[in-house]
Amino acid sequence: MLIETLIRLGRPLVQGGLPPGEIIRQITDVAEPTAKNFLARVYVIEISRRNGVFQSACLPAQEWGQYQQVGKSSKKVFEPDLDRAVGAPFVLPKGGNPLMPQGRYGLPVYPIYDRTVRAIRGADSEEAVELCMSFLSPRIERTPGFSLSELEIAKVASDLSLAVQSARIDEAANALGLVVLAETTEDGPFGLEDSVPSGNPRLAYIGSSVLEKGRHIVSRLDRCIQPFWEAKIEEGVEGGEKVGPDASCFFCDNSGRTISAYCKAWPWMTPTWEFPFPSSWLSTRSRTTGIDQMVHGIALCEECYKALSYGASVFLKLSTPMDTWLTRELFSPVTSARGKETSKAGGSVERIYGTAIALPILDTFLEDPDCEEFAEAISYMLSQSNGSGADVHLSSIAGLETFIPEQLSKDDFRISIIYFSGNVSRGDIHLRATIEDVMPSTARSLTKLVREIAEASLNVAMAVRAREISDKEAAFLKSRYSSLPYLLTVAYGGPYLWDTLSSALHRANLSYERFVSNSSIRMGQLARQLPDSRDILQGEVIFYLTFREFLRLYRQEIMVSEKGGAESAMRDWRTLLDMMAKEPPTDMCFENVEELGFGCGYLTGVFSRQYWVASKSGDKGKDYLKHRVMTFGTDLTPDVLYRRGLGRMEEVSRRVDMHLSEDFRIRLGIVLAEYSRMEDQVMSNRHGFMAAFWSGYNLSSVAAREQRAASDALA
Repeated sequence: MLIETLIRLGRPLVQGGLPPGEIIRQITDVAEPTAKNFLARVYVIEISRRNGVFQSACLPAQEWGQYQQVGKSSKKVFEPDLDRAVGAPFVLPKGGNPLMPQGRYGLPVYPIYDRTVRAIRGADSEEAVELCMSFLSPRIERTPGFSLSELEIAKVASDLSLAVQSARIDEAANALGLVVLAETTEDGPFGLEDSVPSGNPRLAYIGSSVLEKGRHIVSRLDRCIQPFWEAKIEEGVEGGEKVGPDASCFFCDNSGRTISAYCKAWPWMTPTWEFPFPSSWLSTRSRTTGIDQMVHGIALCEECYKALSYGASVFLKLSTPMDTWLTRELFSPVTSARGKETSKAGGSVERIYGTAIALPILDTFLEDPDCEEFAEAISYMLSQSNGSGADVHLSSIAGLETFIPEQLSKDDFRISIIYFSGNVSRGDIHLRATIEDVMPSTARSLTKLVREIAEASLNVAMAVRAREISDKEAAFLKSRYSSLPYLLTVAYGGPYLWDTLSSALHRANLSYERFVSNSSIRMGQLARQLPDSRDILQGEVIFYLTFREFLRLYRQEIMVSEKGGAESAMRDWRTLLDMMAKEPPTDMCFENVEELGFGCGYLTGVFSRQYWVASKSGDKGKDYLKHRVMTFGTDLTPDVLYRRGLGRMEEVSRRVDMHLSEDFRIRLGIVLAEYSRMEDQVMSNRHGFMAAFWSGYNLSSVAAREQRAASDALA
């Protein structure tokens, strides 16, 4: 259950003892990229009740940060001062109309949007105060532990309108801002100091006091956290609460008071429908359903609710998108080579996001001193984009630019990866996959394997292309073949990615037959368009040979138990190539259908090059398969290849006056005899035969190149 995962993530963070400023960064949006422009205009209203007398005054609009130039362009980007921003923590709306008050506010700190600011600035003084009152009143009502009378709100609204109208705002700017009602007290979140705080991790600077000249408004960070938890709990109460001995938490043994799992920090649990609700939300007393009855479905104690809020906030902050090129591959057809090319060159695709976290196997971890280390590791993940060499990087095996810190990469932790798509701000979420209980050691081994495969793909590509490959193609192959999701998507198809990825991450069996079938079908489609499709067909052969090597090494080094190993028993392509090109014909031996297919492909490739030269007219010759075998749109099947391709080579050679070497004739005779002997096996594994055929066909040019090089050397 996903909520349980979030609670397990958040529980050690709640108890981890991080500095208050770091906790605020994690449970609020002050450090989010989407929130930084709100800190470019901070409207602080200082409030005092000294000697029972209410006073308020506005500070001049402030910039909590500075604008920095981007590269050599004239564009400037606002970069906030986060050490100061944590003193006025806030949360941005995750859905609905952001201009309207939502949820509960931990402190009287409210984001204000361009539309509201422009309306205040464009109004006369009296109307501006009314607009400020309509902005403040409903938000203050939603701020537990903070209240103002109507007269006090009117005074504060007057101060706010003055601050907004006095601020210098470019007409072309998006006038986002932050309203801070800083009521200074002796022991509350906001107070006064005689000097600007510097180096104190528990204080953040708000601004110079207007009501008490020479003093400074500060935020006491350790006293800002509890109001946020109280506000979060009030959000949960909106979904209902239970009090009494029968009120027990769904996830732990606590009882006495429970609240619903309704949580603004977790927009996936934000219901937008009116009816029907689940029957479990039905109140046994009122027999009514609705959002206020959610507690009858999922009830949490206050501690678990805090953990849910904390875990949900961290989960969303750790979310990262998959690369667009990988997403395009995911939505492309697996059995259509041309369709894949068209899909990858198409327009926009739906973004897929993922979050990877590591959790301890046993909950007794919370009783261990390592709880604090866990919290520090999560902070490290949130503050770093790339991690270090000792961390477990998941880009190669999960398609996400994220990592698991070294502290959490021991095998008493397990990695969970959640993939989703949709619009989080509207609660329109589609859960794509949840892969749990991945051992960090498995993640390391798979990462090492796919990187080795990426290097191996370069050797395969040079052999298949029969030339040195360009730097551009080498970079392309390395980026694609070092991605496990890419390999699995091309091999099995997008609909099977999540299942096969889960199998790989759990060291389970990966189907060889399905991969071969998909490759063979794509190659067969491209064969109809020869010779125009030669480059794309060679690309398919490169993938086929590279993925075969991946499966061999995966089964040898990672897979828990060997299953069905014989089905992929075709020897390495280098061994088969040497057998067909260098060893005596009498030493040729085909151990299975795929090896026979490779031999047939090799001989067909050698014959086709000679046929092209013999049929040459001007600068161009004829393609043997297209001209003599696949006539009138015939599909190239093993039977067609045997009877009209290999079986007629002697006849065709005489017609076009080709000279076939004695070595070639002997090899051809052996292959024809072996096909006749293994014909039934070929028919039952035609995809394996044809995939290997196209491999031998394209690799035959390697031998020709080596022979030319040897002749040139002798000359």
